[in-house]
Amino acid sequence: MSITINQDLCVGCGCCSDVCSSGALELAEKAVVYEEHCRECTACIDMCPAVAISV
Repeated sequence: MSITINQDLCVGCGCCSDVCSSGALELAEKAVVYEEHCRECTACIDMCPAVAISV
């Protein structure tokens, strides 16, 4: 399982990177995921107001 960020939906708010405890998400205008660091906790999915993150 890996998370995917829909760049068309991402508004660059940073909520996902703020909630990510493993440092797998970074904000660079829009969210970027580093899958090798992702623990698949899905906290970022629950936090995303734009519904831009999925599994």
